[in-house]
Amino acid sequence: AGIRVSPLPGCNAGLSALICSGLDTTRFTFVGFLPKTAKKQKEVLEEVKGHRETLIFYEAPHHLRATLRQLAEVLGGGRRAAFGRELTKRYEEFHRGTLQELCSYYEEQEPRGEYVLIVEGFSGEQAPEEETVKDPVVLCHALMESGLSKKDAMREAAKRLGIARRDVYNALLQADS
Repeated sequence: AGIRVSPLPGCNAGLSALICSGLDTTRFTFVGFLPKTAKKQKEVLEEVKGHRETLIFYEAPHHLRATLRQLAEVLGGGRRAAFGRELTKRYEEFHRGTLQELCSYYEEQEPRGEYVLIVEGFSGEQAPEEETVKDPVVLCHALMESGLSKKDAMREAAKRLGIARRDVYNALLQADS
């Protein structure tokens, strides 16, 4: 249309948070906001799970806790992350830790403001393939190591193995005794 377009430098929350995160800044993938449904979120996270570069997500406060649980479950609770809130504004703050630690923190604290979630890329250390594990105790422990609570790990193990939750619970009790 003959209209000249010229970029203006300005604030970019994703890049600002990446710089302050303390995580690798040489390569990154901007994922943005995850889809609204848990199923679609999981599909996107499964797609980026093996990316070695740092991942950048955006999230609203009312979805933060659920998104954190999804990140910890799919990417692994041990991944390092940094969360920036209200960047360049009066109440700007950063929290750093593993996804599981940040999950626990935000279970106690009420999320406020818009968030940028910076998550470390895949390190190459592959956990045992949980899908091939048939022992409910082994699967449950692997899920807990990835960041799920014991209750959620038992629920997920039962679902994956096609057995009742009480059977997983009883197997865990028997293994602990």
